[in-house]
Amino acid sequence: MILSPDQSLALTKLEAAHRSQQVSVLTGPAGCGKTTLVRALAESLRGRDIVYAAPTGKAAVRLRDVTGADASTLHSLLYPMVEEGPDGELVFGGKKRRISPNTTVIVDEASMVDERLHSDILAQLPTGARLIYVGDREQLPPVKGEWGPNFSEPTAVLTEIHRQAQGNPIIAISARVRAGEDLPSDASGDAYNRSAGSVDAVARWLVEHLRRGIDAVVLAWRHQIRREINRLCREKLGFTGGPVVVGDRLKVALNNDLLGRMNGEIVTVREVASAVDGLRVAVVGPEGRETHALVAPRYVGGNVGPFRDFASAWELRNPQDPLGRKAWLHVDHGYALTVHASQGSEFEAVAFVLDGATRDLRRRKPEDARRLIYTAVTRARSKLRVVDVA
Repeated sequence: MILSPDQSLALTKLEAAHRSQQVSVLTGPAGCGKTTLVRALAESLRGRDIVYAAPTGKAAVRLRDVTGADASTLHSLLYPMVEEGPDGELVFGGKKRRISPNTTVIVDEASMVDERLHSDILAQLPTGARLIYVGDREQLPPVKGEWGPNFSEPTAVLTEIHRQAQGNPIIAISARVRAGEDLPSDASGDAYNRSAGSVDAVARWLVEHLRRGIDAVVLAWRHQIRREINRLCREKLGFTGGPVVVGDRLKVALNNDLLGRMNGEIVTVREVASAVDGLRVAVVGPEGRETHALVAPRYVGGNVGPFRDFASAWELRNPQDPLGRKAWLHVDHGYALTVHASQGSEFEAVAFVLDGATRDLRRRKPEDARRLIYTAVTRARSKLRVVDVA
């Protein structure tokens, strides 16, 4: 592995900190080579048990893809129970699991780790165990609470954009946003486009991309816009036979360890059949694995609390079912996501809705808006469309 001078210096700092400190923090913007450095660091820590983790299921899947190593969610590392709150925050519970002394835990997408989660991780670290946070301090902070990792005084900072990323227009745009500049109004080939439009036009854009087999998504700040685009996409795809039909795109909204589906994962419905109290479905994730589960139509897109009450009541009525309440998968439609919910994910093509409320946020809280827009821009791998909606 050939490291740049920027990465080599950061590696030296992290190795030194690892020997003497329990917690280290690596930060850097998109395109600076954090993943490459993490692989080099893991290679240098031979003899240690390296555990990779991320705050969400989608981020864990991506971490697994880029490192080639197994990765889990922080919840499965620490907690037997997890749920997603109404604002997209993760709510953890149950007796926490202890981390072994010879373990180094590397947590990616650490900007999503709040003070409470950070405290819970520290409480499970015995003497000898180490924790390394990796994240982008320019992204959105946790939905509720302040950062747990010390991004103000990190152990190492990467600043140099990798040569491979320098020619990527999206990386250049993210650098502009990071510096407090507006999103460009001019197009940059097929990679970037900005125009005025409607939510209906955004839905058409997404449907066209999905029909061509392109991994695409719409991102918005507000749930109201997200729900409307989800509705329009399903309408344009002809999915009018109920809240879940064959071909539907769903977002898993609650971790289900027994079914092997994690919060934030995007799955496609392959089969739907009627069942007592709901629907029996088969869904397929991007990794190609098929999962059979029950879905309650009335709770699709709803808050976790009422769904959890329903599943618990069903378990009491059906004690013979081996999965119990875990037979039920809590889902929402996954054509459009909030920017907060997209953290830890990457998509080939992204359309970002810049509506009136988001523009107003830029006037009232420019720093919050800058982080929101930066996070949205950096979800796109190769194609970004910004749509100014009235």
